Amino acid sequence: MKDIEAKVQPNFFGLVPFFVFIIMYLGTGIYLGFIGVEMAFYQLPASVAMFFASIVCFLVVKGKFSDKIHIFIKGAAQYDIILMCLIFMLSGAFSSLCKEIGCVEAVANLGIRYINPNWIVSGIFFITCFISFSAGTSVGSIVAIAPIAFNIAVKSNINPNLIAASVMCGAMFGDNLSLISDTTIVSSRTQGSSILDVFISSSFYALPSAILTFFSFFFLSGNLLNTTNFLHESSIDLVKTVPYLIVIFFSLSGMNVFLVLFSGIFSICLISVFYSNLYFLEVMKNINNGFLNMADLIFLSILTGGVSFTAIHNGGFKWLLIKLKSLIRGKSSAEFSIGALVSIVDVFLANNTIAILICGKVAKKIAFENNISFQRSASILDMFSCIFQGIIPYGAQMIILVGFSNGLVSPISVLPFLVYFGFLLFFVFLSILGIDIKKVFLFFKKNKNF
Repeated sequence: MKDIEAKVQPNFFGLVPFFVFIIMYLGTGIYLGFIGVEMAFYQLPASVAMFFASIVCFLVVKGKFSDKIHIFIKGAAQYDIILMCLIFMLSGAFSSLCKEIGCVEAVANLGIRYINPNWIVSGIFFITCFISFSAGTSVGSIVAIAPIAFNIAVKSNINPNLIAASVMCGAMFGDNLSLISDTTIVSSRTQGSSILDVFISSSFYALPSAILTFFSFFFLSGNLLNTTNFLHESSIDLVKTVPYLIVIFFSLSGMNVFLVLFSGIFSICLISVFYSNLYFLEVMKNINNGFLNMADLIFLSILTGGVSFTAIHNGGFKWLLIKLKSLIRGKSSAEFSIGALVSIVDVFLANNTIAILICGKVAKKIAFENNISFQRSASILDMFSCIFQGIIPYGAQMIILVGFSNGLVSPISVLPFLVYFGFLLFFVFLSILGIDIKKVFLFFKKNKNF
């Protein structure tokens, strides 16, 4: 890779395929939103937009067609790309089986059953954090918790905007921090860092932010004693929480992500057959459905790998790096540049995984040249992309969340209560400026007071 980048000349036209992707994907979403189509930014699959960007690669790049194909396929078949695709498949299988037998509902009911009414909003935030961290999906967590949360809001005096914010904040906490989340996987692989290292780095900022958010929701909630009877109507099933506990335990123990997911899938297969009375073939079909559910993301990863490698080979990223370097005056400004780059791309595309995939190569180059650890650059990519993904009103998470409210909330009305993103952004900014909360933890640990 370094040899290729050393030989190529800076060339703006190397980035043209990405601009085609952004214009096509963003333009379609804006137009459909303007004419009132629901889920406007998700009507055109991202993989299809990237497919047309791939075609543009062959039109704007000079050289023999056979050479272009060779370069594109070499990029699409990179080790990191194929590894991510395999992990996505396993993650999809795990999520599909959990959904089929009701594991998510079991965790939600377990938490709600024993929450003090005055802590219900904070409790919903905590439960959503747990589910999104365990399953590695923000959208899946919102789908599982939002109907329950809004049902509580309707039957009590809770501000629906506040309870919607608690679901959104909890969902994006897991999207940012989970060891099997696609954003964590992609950010770690594009930067060449381990998933556990990225988790550790991000947790120094995400966990304090989550704790402050937990208590903030309590103070914003007021008195909710009239929710008591409703909360105790839920049924619980402890057995169905086991797969999540297994995934969390093995992930935190440092086990390879493949073995973690295999362990989770194996445990949930046993529960499905011997406890939930599913036929063996039904379990196999659900695993296959999980694979298919991740197909769009897998296709997108493969095509993005090809387009990115072509852009590198033709000087696109080298041109971008030269422009960014003119704005960088040191380590802090370099970290700001990485965060700003992925944030802007996410705002354009409304998809944090795509944003990380597109920005990964440039971010790694900036990190290398400014003495930033790849663990740190991966963490910055992950945190900034998740922050803006949770805030933008046209993101999938926000659209799905608002849809479950049946008109109770709007993306703009929820925005002031998204306190988790404010806390997380505050801590990350301080760390970039040199006032790092991580240093405080390490200081106390070093002095054995932590």
